Amino acid sequence: MRNWGKDLEKAAARPGLVIAAEKDPYVGGKPLARRSAERAGARLAELPGCGHWWMCENPELGADVLDRFFAEVERHASANR
Repeated sequence: MRNWGKDLEKAAARPGLVIAAEKDPYVGGKPLARRSAERAGARLAELPGCGHWWMCENPELGADVLDRFFAEVERHASANR
């Protein structure tokens, strides 16, 4: 797992979203999520009160975060056509 982030900067070539669930004990917490988003040139979306299974715990919040991100990507792509 320690090698997963070694080429993270290359991800900045495409739009990205890092989802940070506040109560997720498995992924390194908000500081790691923030650092990863910065390195990847990605947006950071924080999910307050959610754990590792945020998509099951609060599907409405997760869907809203994803919908807003995809809409922004689509607006940007449309503007550049």
